[in-house]
Amino acid sequence: MTFQPREPEPAADDPVAAWVAQIQAGVDVERNFERLYERFHPRLFAFFRRHGLAPERCEELAQDALFNAFDKIASFEHRSRFSTWLWGIAGHLYVNEQRRMGAAKRDGVELPLEESQPADTERRRPGGVVLKAAGPSPYEEVEKKEQLATLREALISLPPKMQRCAILRFHQGLKYREIAEVMRLSLDTVKAHLGQARQVLQQRLGPQAGTFFHEEER
Repeated sequence: MTFQPREPEPAADDPVAAWVAQIQAGVDVERNFERLYERFHPRLFAFFRRHGLAPERCEELAQDALFNAFDKIASFEHRSRFSTWLWGIAGHLYVNEQRRMGAAKRDGVELPLEESQPADTERRRPGGVVLKAAGPSPYEEVEKKEQLATLREALISLPPKMQRCAILRFHQGLKYREIAEVMRLSLDTVKAHLGQARQVLQQRLGPQAGTFFHEEER
């Protein structure tokens, strides 16, 4: 008698949870991983691209995040959404990438800094017609690159746990409770790390620090 793994109950409101549970149970592993890949790869690529990394490096890091998640998927306990757990892995990769770039810069290696994708903005012509704003000027592109470089230097200076909390909050927009789940820290510890990180970044970045901060979660 051949053993057949029990197929988990699908989650009605979250198909991702069902795909993950099936992979953990050994059910249709290849197809379910393809579903996860197709769903999250574009989002991961966009995340790394927004933070100024070259397209080819974004592709590598997006794939690394997904394959790392696949390798560790047995340890995922469904206490939070899979996407929250995956963004924790992506955040860790981003921290490592910034350290690598910082080390290369200190060693005198010139690394290209691609511009982040500008957010779509809109203008209104009299009469209510909506027009897309023109692309950023060369001056704005240079200014954006300088801001990103300054932010990277400031983040690299933070202690590791504080750095990860700052990236998950200020870059990825995770809520405090989600960060606590990803980092396996208490909510109070996360708040303390973010408060200290905010003070350090404000000191280093000055007025432009507010550009990178999300509204406080209450």
